[in-house]
Amino acid sequence: MVVKLRGKFLPKVYQPCLFRQMQNLKQRTMLVREYTEEFYKINIRVGYVDEFVERTSKHINGLRLDIQHEISVLSPRTIEEAY
Repeated sequence: MVVKLRGKFLPKVYQPCLFRQMQNLKQRTMLVREYTEEFYKINIRVGYVDEFVERTSKHINGLRLDIQHEISVLSPRTIEEAY
């Protein structure tokens, strides 16, 4: 039902635009908490359900490099573990 409503009321470019927004999201000057919240918001809007490992990788790749290096040592399997 939700999918039908989206197709009816949202422009066709809405979903691809959200995917790009999720792929291009970077922490930059945000706190990790702010970045994680934004990541979740976009993920919910996209309605994209992927594997924990893939979603966690996307999340970690958007963090600043110094944080990525520290987190990679821990090998988190979920966003919560990475956070």
